[in-house]
Amino acid sequence: MTPPTAAPRRLLTRFDLLCLGVNAVVGSSIFLFPGRLAGHLGAASPLAYALTAALLAPVALCFAEASSKHDRAGGPALYAQTEFGPDCGFAIGWLCWITMIVSWAAVANGIASYIPWAAGRPGAGKAVACLAIAGFGALNWRGVRLGAWTTDFFTVAKLIPIALIALAGLRALPAWRPGAAPAAGWSGPISAACFLAYFAFQGFETVPVTAG
Repeated sequence: MTPPTAAPRRLLTRFDLLCLGVNAVVGSSIFLFPGRLAGHLGAASPLAYALTAALLAPVALCFAEASSKHDRAGGPALYAQTEFGPDCGFAIGWLCWITMIVSWAAVANGIASYIPWAAGRPGAGKAVACLAIAGFGALNWRGVRLGAWTTDFFTVAKLIPIALIALAGLRALPAWRPGAAPAAGWSGPISAACFLAYFAFQGFETVPVTAG
């Protein structure tokens, strides 16, 4: 008789997974893009966030529903394999991996924008991006728990200034007005603004990959 297989060790807690998801959504773009959104829509730029959130909410709910039906790691690749077969799961898995690599590169490049001596210098910016990727990769190589603690720390460290900025902005909320429509109409500017806001919202799909 084959002995029962022991369950894998759960090294990540629920709080770790929550921070992984929040950290994936609240990346460098959340600080970099508000000014660019304002360039498209002016005072109406918060509407781009609201519209993008409404459009992505059904997608997030689909991920929540699909993840509730599986107890294995894999996320989108697992869901596609279950419903459409191994070939589709293989393709979706590789597509997600490539997307994460590109996203990592974009976020790493964004980190350099916060360093005065690196901003505006392509060589210095790329060096900072490479150091960031190598540094965080080394932390994860040393162990899952160390990587999780680092993610938890940076998640909380990012949420605090965002909360303070939001609280300060509440004072100006009664006087806020969206402003007049651009001369060319809303369709072009709001499409460009929502495209930027989408990058700031995506990331929640990474949580089921490790949730298991």
